[in-house]
Amino acid sequence: MDITVVEISAQMVYIARKWFGMHFNDRHRIVIEDGAKFVEKEARNGRKYNAVLIDACDSLPAENVTIICPVSVFLEESFIKNTAQLMTNTGVAAFNVFSYTLTSDKVRELLTHRFSKYFDYCNTKETKVRNVIFYCMLHRPREEKQIDLMQFVQNIS
Repeated sequence: MDITVVEISAQMVYIARKWFGMHFNDRHRIVIEDGAKFVEKEARNGRKYNAVLIDACDSLPAENVTIICPVSVFLEESFIKNTAQLMTNTGVAAFNVFSYTLTSDKVRELLTHRFSKYFDYCNTKETKVRNVIFYCMLHRPREEKQIDLMQFVQNIS
């Protein structure tokens, strides 16, 4: 498996290394950069990925913000378009979504509407806590079912 982690904060990379024993090498790289800018650059350069996983939350959301994960830039049309351009034909883009006010059905409806211009198939996977994993693929899978994301990621490596 070849993994590129993009983290905006050098301090988080320091914490990951020091306190969680995270090690990086040729097949597990860390890029310290704004994730949206990284995706834009990679899409412009024609790079392809089997999986793009977004887990970026707003630690101080404004009062009127209904979705705090992911941060709003990752839900903008330009980011969605760039993410779709990065995907291989069988790839998946997955987003950790957290909202204090929206149900998982409402999250799926809202985000599917936003992403459907660029992805043929989107769905959600409930978690044991309040967040939801929202995922999309360029093409609808052969069987209409919720995909086991961990199994999917293991199979593409």
